[in-house]
Amino acid sequence: MKARWKVFTIGLLCTLLLFVGANIYSYAQAVPPCCHFNIPFGVPFPLGEVGGYFGYAHFIFSGLILDTFIALSSSVFFGWLLARFWSHIVSLVDRFVIALKAWNETRL
Repeated sequence: MKARWKVFTIGLLCTLLLFVGANIYSYAQAVPPCCHFNIPFGVPFPLGEVGGYFGYAHFIFSGLILDTFIALSSSVFFGWLLARFWSHIVSLVDRFVIALKAWNETRL
């Protein structure tokens, strides 16, 4: 049972890192088209806006709450999915590696 918790934790952390990376990338790509306009950043909901005449940035708290909820719930789901099907994934990879080795032996 401990191995399933480790796999669940790995799936959870990988999905959370994916959401954090997507939001950081969204912020890095947020360049307003003009110095007077604002542009939102955040994935899947806007976390904030950046730009304006003075170049300010502020958070949109409803987007922050929704993004946190979506990231946590999808991370729990994908962590559970990975833990549930981990043995199937490992056996599939093992069969693929065995078939690849057999193919490589015929090629030499």
